Amino acid sequence: MKTLILSFVVRYGADNNIIIKNIDVLRKVFRINAIVIDKNGSLTDGKLAVTDIISCNDFNLGDVLRYGANVEFGSNHPLAKAILDEAKKKGAMPSKPMEKFESFAGLGIKAQVNGKIILAGKEKLLEDNGVDISKGSEFIKKLIEEGKTLKLLAVDGVFAGMIAATDTIRQSAKQTVGELKSMGIDVVMTTGDDLNVAKAVTREVAIDKYYAEVLPQDKVAYIKMLQGEGKITAMVGDGVNDAPALEQSNVGIDIGSGTDIAKRSGSIFLTKYDPWDIVVAIKLSKATMEKIKQNLFIVVIYNILAMAIMAGVFYYSFGWRLRLSVSVFLILASFIALAVNAGVFKKIDLKLETKTPA
Repeated sequence: MKTLILSFVVRYGADNNIIIKNIDVLRKVFRINAIVIDKNGSLTDGKLAVTDIISCNDFNLGDVLRYGANVEFGSNHPLAKAILDEAKKKGAMPSKPMEKFESFAGLGIKAQVNGKIILAGKEKLLEDNGVDISKGSEFIKKLIEEGKTLKLLAVDGVFAGMIAATDTIRQSAKQTVGELKSMGIDVVMTTGDDLNVAKAVTREVAIDKYYAEVLPQDKVAYIKMLQGEGKITAMVGDGVNDAPALEQSNVGIDIGSGTDIAKRSGSIFLTKYDPWDIVVAIKLSKATMEKIKQNLFIVVIYNILAMAIMAGVFYYSFGWRLRLSVSVFLILASFIALAVNAGVFKKIDLKLETKTPA
């Protein structure tokens, strides 16, 4: 009976891009009352995109973007990639390579382009080099409060402006958080990003509790804390970077690509990740447990009545008695009833696979 239902679960879960590594995990999913979600790649796309370009003094927006792309050319840093992507779209890719380059760890870079000295980085880098950034102070404050990552630029000692970028929040993230809350599940966000970025994301998706500037071992500690409070806790994150936290949680939900599953840390894999798939996985487990209960009820009631009739319990009162051939037929009919009831699972799953509208 259970095997029949679980075979439907595995198949329909796979149809919804949900791969269940361990069948028994569905019992744990059914009991989840707390979920820890890593920000990068889970609630957000994990890829920075330019949102604002601001120019100051006698520089225009094209100048700022072009100089920004000049000094970031060839870099693999997420912000550099965002600036270069924006420059490609706006036709502002650099025409001349850098002549000199110097990096300042944690602050930014200094480069020479077409005879001009370009500074690109944090406020401190420009201030340490005598650049007056007061004309952009209000913009800097506003963009930081919005949780955006900034790259300030100066050309030959004059403040040119800034480029701001942010990690795009996934389309269904807010609806997912709201649905999890409505199911009585506490939602906690963790991120290695700074406090302002964390605040901006949690404000957007309506998460009340979050931890910023955390290391992988910190995520494990937060999960242990929730478990110490008696919470059945799930962790949603990347199966490589968040492996310790996924292993510590009662249920690890891995948002990786689904490749090399056997070596990854989650017990549920979301191969084409959409935050709404978290809700689908939980509702899928609830539907599974409900179906198992229904079939258990059918088996128990059916067998009690059938055995009582075959034993002649109702013979003297009602004249009920079953011949052997009829008994065999009824046994077969019970298996058919269980199969039909399990098959209805497909109808439930079709409701679950409908994504939250944008």
